[in-house]
Amino acid sequence: MKFSYLLICIIAFTLCVSGQVLRVPNESLGERIVVVVPMVGKGTVDDPIRPKYAPVAMSFALREKLRREGKLEPLRDKSDDEKIAEEKVRIGAYSYVMADDGKRAIVEFVARDRAAFAEILRDTTVRVVEKRNVADAVELVELRKLKKDFDPKELRTAGY
Repeated sequence: MKFSYLLICIIAFTLCVSGQVLRVPNESLGERIVVVVPMVGKGTVDDPIRPKYAPVAMSFALREKLRREGKLEPLRDKSDDEKIAEEKVRIGAYSYVMADDGKRAIVEFVARDRAAFAEILRDTTVRVVEKRNVADAVELVELRKLKKDFDPKELRTAGY
């Protein structure tokens, strides 16, 4: 009798605890900044048109070209410390809204660590806004000067 009572209590406790898992919204994961930057690039496979500081995904064609030219570094196993160090200085994701002039963009950058934004934060030619301040009335007015009907909800970059 005591064993069955104990078993029922354990099962009830397990069900109560497992039902209380809270999910963190994707928009809350990672470090985030919103930046007004110029569009850069030539529009080629090697240099696509993109917001300044946006990472370029290496296409298959570019990878093959670099491999043929001998410029592609050979793959090697990296230590956990090397992987962590690379992640800290890498922008992991971004989304952008083109400004009305077509020459600039309002971009949200996401990274695991704020150190990835060091180059952006040093650049005095770009306007940086903290993600949490984008909906602030003053910032919103400034951003709407660039994009007439700008809505902060348009910048919904998934996090880490």
